[in-house]
Amino acid sequence: MPITYQIVFLGGPCNNKRGTVETGGNPPAQVLCRGSEYTLAPAWSAERAVYTYTDTPPSTTEHVVRGQRDVLAAFSHLMKTLRHGGDRQLAATGRARRRIRRAVR
Repeated sequence: MPITYQIVFLGGPCNNKRGTVETGGNPPAQVLCRGSEYTLAPAWSAERAVYTYTDTPPSTTEHVVRGQRDVLAAFSHLMKTLRHGGDRQLAATGRARRRIRRAVR
């Protein structure tokens, strides 16, 4: 049978925010709020759990690949260029090739 705890966040970006958490037993040791990690304070009661802000970033952060944004922007620019100017450039290349062949004959 799940137990509902009233929780209070102290410090950090969720300072003095209140909420509820439903668990099967004791309240969880750590909770995320707005991307920040909060740790359960030692003094919690049967109805209320208090969480304090921990200064360390959460352990579930994604690893950002350096330069990934630049590569994705370059690929997007290439696809847009090919979509809008590819046929015209291909036709111009064919015309130039035919002119060169006529000039060489």
